[in-house]
Amino acid sequence: MAKKKVLVLCVDRDDDLGVKANVRAPIIGKNEVLKATQMLGLADPSDSDVNAMFRAVQIYDELRRKGEKVEVAVITGSESMGIESDRKISDQLDRVLKRFDADEIVFVSDGASDEQVIPLISRKVPNVYVERIVVNQAVKLESTYFVIYNFIKNMINNPRYSRLFLGVPAIALIFYAFFGSAAIRLIIGFIGIYLFLKGFQLEDTVFRVFHSLSESASKMRFSLFLYLTSITFFIAGLIIGASKVTAVKPEGILNTVVLFVNTSVYAFGISAMAWCVGAYLDKKIKNVRSLLGVELMIVAFAFLTDVTTNLILVNELTLTNLAKALVIVGLMLLLAVMINSFGKRRRKNAII
Repeated sequence: MAKKKVLVLCVDRDDDLGVKANVRAPIIGKNEVLKATQMLGLADPSDSDVNAMFRAVQIYDELRRKGEKVEVAVITGSESMGIESDRKISDQLDRVLKRFDADEIVFVSDGASDEQVIPLISRKVPNVYVERIVVNQAVKLESTYFVIYNFIKNMINNPRYSRLFLGVPAIALIFYAFFGSAAIRLIIGFIGIYLFLKGFQLEDTVFRVFHSLSESASKMRFSLFLYLTSITFFIAGLIIGASKVTAVKPEGILNTVVLFVNTSVYAFGISAMAWCVGAYLDKKIKNVRSLLGVELMIVAFAFLTDVTTNLILVNELTLTNLAKALVIVGLMLLLAVMINSFGKRRRKNAII
């Protein structure tokens, strides 16, 4: 019976090897792994990946002495972690398996973060055995010290952590210095906005908005004025809605939300329309007919929202009243579709 080929694999998911020691992966072979381990150890002796890589070489030697067909390798991900990191790990593992077609993998891990890629590895090589390496300290206090030390060092030097642990408190202190006790509401508000964006994964949308603004500003386009107008109306809508709710003080969360939306809907609508015109000028909306279609849809949605919330506020939300509003909105949307379809037919005839 032929002996199985065993790959001793160490995964550096956040690419400390590349970031700290400038070592490119995949690293295949005992001598190459030892060389990379030494470089990482010299760059950062406290990095746990150093211990995992030494353990991988140790397992390689043990299996080699037993007469196993064995190889050792190290693959890395990305500093940003997540999907990008896992894609790099998958690609590098494919390259390792081309050179050494393993039947089994001994996965050497230094923690739960690296072990998250085990399902990815097991899809390529079903037999995966995990060896977790834990660094023992002589005194518990010493271990606690290093945990705190590494946390503080990452908090200061790593941009991913410094923005959250240093940037946010810095903004809070600046607000408190300028606005005193009133800043507490502002700070809570900003924390709420941050949690909202993170919770609904809207960061990319916000970044795209700022990218459009910076691009228009750098090229001195007229669209910048429209973007600023859009933001102004959006903020005005928030202020108007909040002021109305504060003045009327409606009972219940539903009435509060309905009143806020009813008061602010047209300001939000104008904001959206101004932004779309700016996007058209920046050629993000292809033609005038598409722009008109989008603008009509915004007007229709704003009108329907206004009518519906009004009917709720005056307790006249009947099927008849709602049907009238839906008919008007339906006609507006039909007009938008007709305009868009007419534009497509004209383009098609021009091509013919």
